[in-house]
Amino acid sequence: MCRKHLFIILGIFVWTQNSLSQYSTSKENIIEIIQKVNNNWIDNHPDPGNSFWDNAAYQTGNMEAFYLTGEKKFLRYAEKWAEQNQWQGATSNDTANWKYNYGETPDHVLFGDWQICFQTYTDLYHINPDPRKIARATGVMEYQMRTSHNDYWWWVDGLYMVMPVMTKLYRTNGKQIYLDKLYEYFSFSKELMYDEENHLFYRDAKYIYPKHKTISGKKDFWARGNGWVFAGLTRVLDDLPFFDPHREEYLQVYREMADAIAGCQQPGGYWTRSLLDPQQAPGFETSGTAFFAKGLLWGINNNILKSPRYVSAALNAWNYLASVALQKNGQIGFVQPIGEKAIPGQVVNENSTANFSVSAFLLAASEMVRYIDDQRERKLVWSDEFNENGKPNPDFWSYEQGFVRNEELQWYQKNNAFCENGVLVIEGKKEQVRNPNYRRESKNWRENRQFAEYTSSSIKTQHKKEFLYGRIEVRAKIPVEAGSWPAIWTLGNNMPWPSCGEIDMMEYYLVNNKPAILANYAWGTDKPYIARWDDEKIPFSHFTGNNPNWIDEFHIWRMDWDKTIIRIYLDDILLNTVKLEETYNGVIGNGENPFRQPHYILLNLALGSKGGVPDPDNFPLRYEIDYVRVYQR
Repeated sequence: MCRKHLFIILGIFVWTQNSLSQYSTSKENIIEIIQKVNNNWIDNHPDPGNSFWDNAAYQTGNMEAFYLTGEKKFLRYAEKWAEQNQWQGATSNDTANWKYNYGETPDHVLFGDWQICFQTYTDLYHINPDPRKIARATGVMEYQMRTSHNDYWWWVDGLYMVMPVMTKLYRTNGKQIYLDKLYEYFSFSKELMYDEENHLFYRDAKYIYPKHKTISGKKDFWARGNGWVFAGLTRVLDDLPFFDPHREEYLQVYREMADAIAGCQQPGGYWTRSLLDPQQAPGFETSGTAFFAKGLLWGINNNILKSPRYVSAALNAWNYLASVALQKNGQIGFVQPIGEKAIPGQVVNENSTANFSVSAFLLAASEMVRYIDDQRERKLVWSDEFNENGKPNPDFWSYEQGFVRNEELQWYQKNNAFCENGVLVIEGKKEQVRNPNYRRESKNWRENRQFAEYTSSSIKTQHKKEFLYGRIEVRAKIPVEAGSWPAIWTLGNNMPWPSCGEIDMMEYYLVNNKPAILANYAWGTDKPYIARWDDEKIPFSHFTGNNPNWIDEFHIWRMDWDKTIIRIYLDDILLNTVKLEETYNGVIGNGENPFRQPHYILLNLALGSKGGVPDPDNFPLRYEIDYVRVYQR
């Protein structure tokens, strides 16, 4: 590099570093940027366009901006676009003529550029369920999955376009075929386009080295193409079940790409259009940079990328995006036009913009908000360390009594909860207790049992300690013997269940007769006592297989909760998330959001029911809680 160019680039780097404070020092500033950028696009494009890839790609960023800000204008724009396109991609109904080669005609139904729209249709379905919103999506994808082909994603962009469709529809209907075909199609794409030496993707088979080279004779890895994959993997991993057998392979590709991407960032925080040969098409380029920033920040925010070099790369990328790409009017500039490679001599300047790059910018900005939010200091606002022997602190805890829920076997009573040696013990006992509410002719299960054969405790902070947002952390050792159903959970206090909202930080019970750890969310529908669930069931063997001593150890369950999202972790591993723009109650709950209202904490050990049949020889059972801590900003 000549000295003059070096000074220019270093000057840009210093400028963007010095400009960081005015754009990125606070969550509020970046939310203002998101509003400005997206409003600029929507206001200048009142017609949201057809459902082809570029308009559909924009909507993925628009939806992320909506989830983060709750701005109804963004949601209405997405709904207008979906309705305008009748919740379809390519419109042909003649399956005999459906194609998946490149094409913009109605019969290219199986071409991924016409399928990316299904991502947003599915998001809109989760916000306000209506089967017609995903009818075409499920019809097309399930037809495709019944074919014998696996080469549907033959170009790199297709991985962003369709991989998240598979996981989003799996999340919707739970059909295993979506995950199976996701891996089959991804494996084909990886085998075709992934370079195992450089850990980057070629755009498609035409560009594989040495058949294709840069003007300097090097491998040509197109920035935006790799950005599609990198960002697409994060969207897949957001929805992919924790127990999916191929999750680690997706993560491995993601980590390898992150390492390669960080290694070819330019000093000004951006990436050139040809990643390993900056001279092929030198200068700023925003779309690839924004996708890379999104992908790196996602990995940092989800505790996957832990090295400081990734933080440095992500923040430098955001510097570029906020200080160079972002124009005063909210337009995103320096975007390479639609294409499939780094083109020497192509003009890219501050006036070069595109809908898909607005999306990439919004995705990156949303992750930057989460990053900054995560860096803000959390203060301990309440805890119980259970250091005093005897009964749990009555200023914090009260007790459930008797037969309470789920036709469980135990009689809840105060005596089974006590503190000793610095832990709270909830003890399950095999002992008979007379039911004072017994009525032989009653059809109510709480009344027609003359005796309970087991006892336990359930304690709660209701009306004593209730919390809205923050981090709740519980360190505990759980019983896993037959019949055990320990839980750490929260409930809202203002409505009947499920409209009050339920967050299960931890449940352990049998799923299909096999033990599992669960992380769940539930909220209200239009029907009494019928919940909408977002649940994650992880086979217990996953934990014991990796750590044979798991059962004998204490573990940390954590919930991070703000007004946009809730995340549940076990030992710093993310188990499940829910976006709060998807969790509004039905009519019974007055359309309110139970996760934007205070909740109280429950700790209990149930017996029987989903825990299975208890073995009397295992009793007494001990559920031990070391501490409960709540942090807020």
